[in-house]
Amino acid sequence: MVVGIARVRLMVSALEKRAVVRRVKDKVLARLAVSVAEVGDPERGEMAELGFAVVGTDRAVVDSVLDKVMAVVEAEAKVAHDEREVMHFGEALDGGAPPHWEPEEPSPPGFGQAERRARRSGLRLGDRLRRKPR
Repeated sequence: MVVGIARVRLMVSALEKRAVVRRVKDKVLARLAVSVAEVGDPERGEMAELGFAVVGTDRAVVDSVLDKVMAVVEAEAKVAHDEREVMHFGEALDGGAPPHWEPEEPSPPGFGQAERRARRSGLRLGDRLRRKPR
């Protein structure tokens, strides 16, 4: 799993700050499958900070999505500063494939009996049984 994070600081006037932040967030969300939030202090007058996150299986795809996010942001507002980070999770922690799990003890007696009985009677799990009227 690859996680990409970008933080962007926008230069906006205090009067148009909310409108610009909303427009940037709406356009990014409409075009790309990312998470976005205002991460800076909303009371700060001339600056707005937005955070973006994307998860994927390939670093190239995550980088490409973050590049597209930056293109949309730069088209809508003046960017004062941006930073990004891409992290890999999973592969380094367990050496690749997830470990195979085997129970150390056999199943208790009767375990799985309901499924076998249902199969023999032609019912499937989840079928509702109707009670016979008295």
